[in-house]
Amino acid sequence: MSFRNIDMENEQKLARFLDERFYVAPDFSSATRIVDLAEQMKGKDIIVSSEKYGLTNAIIDEKCTAHYVNKDIPTFAFELSFLLPNWQEVEGWLTDPEKETEYYLLLYPFATLASSPSKVPVYDKITKVRYILVRRSDVQRLLLEKGFNRTALLNKAQEMRRSVRCKEDNERIKAIDRASYGFWFFYTFWLSEKPVNVVIPRGQLEAIAITTGFCAAD
Repeated sequence: MSFRNIDMENEQKLARFLDERFYVAPDFSSATRIVDLAEQMKGKDIIVSSEKYGLTNAIIDEKCTAHYVNKDIPTFAFELSFLLPNWQEVEGWLTDPEKETEYYLLLYPFATLASSPSKVPVYDKITKVRYILVRRSDVQRLLLEKGFNRTALLNKAQEMRRSVRCKEDNERIKAIDRASYGFWFFYTFWLSEKPVNVVIPRGQLEAIAITTGFCAAD
């Protein structure tokens, strides 16, 4: 099974878990999962309403630390840009104006794992999920408060691709950025898409969240 197929199966299991245990009454009065691929590409995974959280037909994009299952990492990475095989830069989902996302549901999964020769984890049963529901605009505002509007973020992504040649470069920039801004930029140059992300500590995201907590299987 390809890495992509494993990721898709994991995503489907996570979606079912959320539909059965998170997007339910009394917290949510309605939840409609988007199945049309063209609509999904606009940053729309599910549309929900909730009196508790003040949501009416809110468009949510679910983002998951899928490959860090059971690790409960203390950060979340937001995509700024990536490269096509011809090296054309594509704007990432955080700032892309074509995305219709209003909220992100940031997910940190815990699961039992199936036996697999793949380096990508294969979920057997999801046991719980840490979640952070946050407005997309609030994440952007957090960055803007440190001087990073959309143009500055895209320029930073290009700068990272010019200046980072090894993991030590990433660590050096991380130390400087973290001291200056409280978050940092990271270039995963060894991946084929060569993405640049802005990495934000979980505590900062929880501070601006609509809600945060755990959703368990039992």
